[in-house]
Amino acid sequence: MKKRHVNVSGLIYQTENNESAEFYSTGHLRTENGKKILSYSGVFDDDDVTEIEYDDKSVLMKIESKDKEVPGGAILFQEGKVYSSYHVTPAGILNVEVLPTLINVTEEEDSGKIELSYISYIGDMHSTNKMEISYKYSN
Repeated sequence: MKKRHVNVSGLIYQTENNESAEFYSTGHLRTENGKKILSYSGVFDDDDVTEIEYDDKSVLMKIESKDKEVPGGAILFQEGKVYSSYHVTPAGILNVEVLPTLINVTEEEDSGKIELSYISYIGDMHSTNKMEISYKYSN
């Protein structure tokens, strides 16, 4: 599949604090080695790039920034499996764990949607989160 231009929209929701954030961007969708890869920029700041590699069983989300002082990162969402990592801060190292509770990928002829629900543990805090990313092919 060749690279296709897409319009991207998303919603990130944290249940405990009843906080949400919406975003809109443009990007590309391509297929490599049997997985689809959705990439777009400008969600967190003007210099970030998000790349989501997915199939019907897993979602790998990578975020990179052109700003060297802003750390990038990656999270692998696989239903029923805990993703573990750490984050280095001036105060020390924080353990980070993500437990996905829902991974739902739907695709139509001219659009698609990735829905994720997960529990995140950062240090001694935890939260329940939902993320929905939709794309539609642009002409």
